[in-house]
Amino acid sequence: MRRRIVIDKGALLGLLVFTVFCLLSLTGVKVFEAWSQVTVLWDSGWPLLYFIDHFHFERYLTAYPGLMLEERLPGIGFSIYISLFATINTLLFRQVHMNFTGYRPSLFAYIAFLLIHLAMNGRGPIGWTGWLLCLGLHGRFGDPGRTGPFMTITNSSLLFFSILFSSVSSGVFMVVFLSNAMLIARVLRGSLHLHRLSLGRILTLLFASAIIGYGIYRAILYLLDSVVKIHLFFGSYSAVITHGVGVLVERYELSVVLLVAAILGISFALFWTFLKGRIAPVLWPLMAISMVGGAFGFTTLTLNIPLVLIFISILIREFLSNLTSQTQT
Repeated sequence: MRRRIVIDKGALLGLLVFTVFCLLSLTGVKVFEAWSQVTVLWDSGWPLLYFIDHFHFERYLTAYPGLMLEERLPGIGFSIYISLFATINTLLFRQVHMNFTGYRPSLFAYIAFLLIHLAMNGRGPIGWTGWLLCLGLHGRFGDPGRTGPFMTITNSSLLFFSILFSSVSSGVFMVVFLSNAMLIARVLRGSLHLHRLSLGRILTLLFASAIIGYGIYRAILYLLDSVVKIHLFFGSYSAVITHGVGVLVERYELSVVLLVAAILGISFALFWTFLKGRIAPVLWPLMAISMVGGAFGFTTLTLNIPLVLIFISILIREFLSNLTSQTQT
């Protein structure tokens, strides 16, 4: 009797994405480069742990393997490293989409998702990994009907990496931190009374508390850093936010900025009108938080894209379903 060979579609998808991104890097079509905040530390020649108390240590830590690979494979090493994050993001998006819709993304959603990665700089895909890990936790535990054992070593580790990878950008970090805080508050309020305490659960809770404390610590540092930059060095919002809406304020008239804000607001309202009650309620505050975060950086604003792709996927599926029903009748 011949044994049937089962191919893991997720592994095949990951291999395909990683291969394509590596080929794009090798041919020079798309090159991901490390950003100045980490290259300055790398060029100093000091070991990694020398900067453990540096403000950008977490960013340097996430980029460090890629910088090492770049040293051994000049011109393509860091791109290959980021290709790994693009692959991880694709698999995470696949799972997040499944958690919130019940089905896998369409080919259109995959193509749009990956094209956005090709438009990113070196730290964009890393920040997205933190965000998608956060969305993954929300997809599993954000529904009030899904309590389950949240405070496990696995979930706490995912929470840690979500915070760590999001630290590549202050704006991305704040969005991910607030989103994680919202999830933890809901889960703890709804499920703490359901489980008896044990030594293992207490240790896990301490581990999770340490991660949450680390996140709060970084959030305070980023907030203080922003306040100092605005009030002491720049004196205005538009001067310090030179990679977000501040760019629009400097380059265009206020009417243009208001138009962009209006378009975003109308888009949110349209999605709300057509999808209210059809998707998990937790997606609305997550989208709102990431939209507000977009004022502090365009990379932060792109965090909306996975959510928008999920919304569009649901609308298209419902449209095709209604069209099929009308055709049959």
